Amino acid sequence: MQDLFTNQIPLKWCHLHFEIVPYQEMSLPSYPAITIRGGLGYELKKAVCTCHQEVCDCEHVQFYRQLYEDQTGIKHESFGYIAYNRPLIIRTRHNFKRKYTKNDSYQFEMILFGKAIQKYRDIILAMRAFGLNGIGEKMEKFYIKQVQSLGAPIPVTVYHDGEWIADARVNKLSDIVFPFEKKVQKVKIQFHTPTRIQVDGRYQEKVSFDVMIENLLRRINSLLYFHQNQLLDRDVYEEILNHSKYVEEVIQSYQKVKYRRFSTRQHQEMFLHGIEGWSIVKGSEIHTLLPLLYLGQFCHIGKQTTFGFGEYSIEVW
Repeated sequence: MQDLFTNQIPLKWCHLHFEIVPYQEMSLPSYPAITIRGGLGYELKKAVCTCHQEVCDCEHVQFYRQLYEDQTGIKHESFGYIAYNRPLIIRTRHNFKRKYTKNDSYQFEMILFGKAIQKYRDIILAMRAFGLNGIGEKMEKFYIKQVQSLGAPIPVTVYHDGEWIADARVNKLSDIVFPFEKKVQKVKIQFHTPTRIQVDGRYQEKVSFDVMIENLLRRINSLLYFHQNQLLDRDVYEEILNHSKYVEEVIQSYQKVKYRRFSTRQHQEMFLHGIEGWSIVKGSEIHTLLPLLYLGQFCHIGKQTTFGFGEYSIEVW
């Protein structure tokens, strides 16, 4: 069954690791993904149109809209409503250092899905332009030292000190080898960034396993539909949900967190809330769900995943 789930989830992703260095000094907020997303979007929007038409719907404009503009979901006869999910995650986690000098570097990650992978060079060029214009209130300038593409078996350097070195790697679940000789029956799930999951319109104060799996399946289906022109098989979808019902939480610990952000669009300070923590789950069906749990580490779950929210990692016990 593990092989079936692995081969029936065709989502593709590209995992980029950025290393940036300030020319002099650079101040970053406690959660830099929000600032990076804003600066990246500004540069992408400036560069979107290359055809110089007053009304344009070229691929550059479409790419910007996919990443930054709200999109309406669709009603599907087999899956009901499929909400739109953006094909970009900016992953930074909590930043404790705050101030950086020219002797320091700051590292973060971006994850692209489906057709958006083809635009990874546009992302890197926009980040380079962002650095030349400056980040934060003081518009402090930085440059991209290196960009690596992560995935098995080893990282590949894509960009280094202004030079293109190699193509980014496209990752697929079917290429991953899960080297477990015995059936895994217990897994620790650690949530590293604020996670915002709604059930019946209410944000949850913990992440129950079956809700997590359902949320993850909906997100994967959305990324497949809108960015790869594919969908999960309905029978496989239902079978995964059924397996998740036989997994239970052994112990869990969650706490509420919030991060402050300033919205340049709304010109006001805002707070983003969520929960962080961990849970240990057990059950005979854990083994068959490992490929999905592995993929979820790159997809994230819940709301505001573009900011890196809903990031988790798994540890096999």
